[in-house]
Amino acid sequence: MTKCKISLLSLALLMLLCGVAQAQTTCFGAQGGTVVPGLLTYYSSTTANAASHLYVSNVSGSNVTCKVTVFDKDGNDVTASYSQVFSGGTNVSTGTGTFDLPAGSTRMYRFKTSQGGGSIYAYALIEWKSDDPRLRKALVAMHYRQQAIGSSYQMSDTSVNGGMPF
Repeated sequence: MTKCKISLLSLALLMLLCGVAQAQTTCFGAQGGTVVPGLLTYYSSTTANAASHLYVSNVSGSNVTCKVTVFDKDGNDVTASYSQVFSGGTNVSTGTGTFDLPAGSTRMYRFKTSQGGGSIYAYALIEWKSDDPRLRKALVAMHYRQQAIGSSYQMSDTSVNGGMPF
């Protein structure tokens, strides 16, 4: 083999190994999940803004770890910029979209910006995993969107996955 071929082969092998290492650090290992289209956020003022909320409930008897990843209109992961998770009024996660969800509990995931710059249209991937390898369906969710337009508010909600557990 020539030096050029050996160098190219070495480079290809290095890139392959780096890709495997990257995949190992970012793999969530989900047991279940679903896609939620139609998320929206924007902010012009306190009277012109929108936010999307996902109310995620664990209907199983096992604790799970949940991860919500949001992708913008171009497929870019924007989770770190616009994510907050709440339990009651307490913020339990910011920027990662990952949170613990005990059996029988509910958390609110909020996709919201508080800065101007135009509308962000997106979809979310909700995934979950559990220590119980036999668990197949654990979550139900509701997508709730609110918009402030002048002195009025518009609100809508939609069952995720047709209201069926995933």
